[in-house]
Amino acid sequence: GIVIQGGLIGRLTKAFGEPTLVGVGYALNAAGLGILAFSGGGLSMWVACGLLATGSSLANPSLQSLISRATSADEQGAVLGVNQSFSALARATAPQTAGLLYVFWFDGAAMAVGALLMAGALMLSIPATRRALQQAP
Repeated sequence: GIVIQGGLIGRLTKAFGEPTLVGVGYALNAAGLGILAFSGGGLSMWVACGLLATGSSLANPSLQSLISRATSADEQGAVLGVNQSFSALARATAPQTAGLLYVFWFDGAAMAVGALLMAGALMLSIPATRRALQQAP
């Protein structure tokens, strides 16, 4: 994460563009969560954590950039604030949801559901990120 956000993200954005990096980031997050759902630890856990770190480092700054560029200057603060509010809401409710899934389903249920949600986010992000670039002010 440090390597990507510390120096590579600018070059990767120029080479591939934000929509591609958001998609790749979400795909890596889905893969990492899917591996963690059924990982018994060891090497597979390290691979999953690497995928998650890389995916988040690619997707998050790219998504912030797209939101910023697709929003008029007088609305950027509000739109980015709403985005951060939804992110905080997810971080606040996820632990309780994960605990319920763990108790009532199976040990890796939270990660499996997370992988499915990330796959859904990937499918939604493809047209949305392309549209955001076309509608940029």
